[in-house]
Amino acid sequence: MFNEKHKSLLDKLNKISFELSEIKKLNEEILWAFNYSDSIRSSSKMMTNSLNVGRWAGNYTFFYVLTRVLLDSKPSKIIEFGLGESTKHISTYLEEQVNINIEHVVIEHDQNWIESFKERFPLTPKTKIIRLDLCTIRIENHDSIGYTDIDKILDIPYDLYVIDGPFGSDNYSRADILQRINSVSKNEEFIIIFDDVNRIGEQQTLMKIFEILNEKKISFHQNIFGGVKNVAIICSDRYRYLISI
Repeated sequence: MFNEKHKSLLDKLNKISFELSEIKKLNEEILWAFNYSDSIRSSSKMMTNSLNVGRWAGNYTFFYVLTRVLLDSKPSKIIEFGLGESTKHISTYLEEQVNINIEHVVIEHDQNWIESFKERFPLTPKTKIIRLDLCTIRIENHDSIGYTDIDKILDIPYDLYVIDGPFGSDNYSRADILQRINSVSKNEEFIIIFDDVNRIGEQQTLMKIFEILNEKKISFHQNIFGGVKNVAIICSDRYRYLISI
């Protein structure tokens, strides 16, 4: 009888602990929403842009981090994995950069989604969508979902990499970025925004990024911003200040 009562009490305590953890995440998300709202006040177009935040799209943590990176570092070459709300946000930001030459490449696998998206949201000419089929890639004896021929796109460096696609994998999720990390040089400056690093698959890829950079003796800085979902920044020395935004 004692053991049954003890187990019941532990179950209740575990449930309460889980609920408190979820409440904490929601409270953090609310604070990020306020931070995001403040961060876009200097941009009239961002203020009026309608974003569908959350669910499959990035959360407020993600959009705050993305906004601050765009406004503070002003990258001239941006590559984004996965077409969605972040594409709208980046394209809206680019509309205000009238006299600046900026390249924004978006990788997406679904042609129907591309057509539907472009009908509903006219993108700036600075944004180019490239459709690549999905494929299975092998990482550390695990299968992961990747983009076919992504190596041809990643053979040149970008200033900003936004990792929010393709679909998540159980292990080494969204590992295409590793192809660029394997080629990165010591003098190369970069910023990586990696969404959903609260999940095991993304965490494995994140740790692999750190491992490769350390093996190549390339200095980098990183931070994880937590809300309902977690977002990581990994950057070179030049952008070190971004880990404290």
